[in-house]
Amino acid sequence: MIEKTIEDNKPEPTLYEKTEAIVTRQEKANEESRKILEEQKELQARQMLGGHSSAGQEPEKPKEQTAKEYADSVMAGVKND
Repeated sequence: MIEKTIEDNKPEPTLYEKTEAIVTRQEKANEESRKILEEQKELQARQMLGGHSSAGQEPEKPKEQTAKEYADSVMAGVKND
């Protein structure tokens, strides 16, 4: 029942060692966040430079209502813009 493993023989890490490990992980996470932010900035810049134009596009025409459809919508109280 009393079996000692290698983990049991390891001394408990000190507060300093635990803090150092946390700082190291945080620094790695911050560096990864910086890389992602730079990639997002580059992507946004490319999208802005790529631009978009409405040249050659016609605005969508409103649907023509028949007299019956108009009368039904007025009777139903639907607002027509």
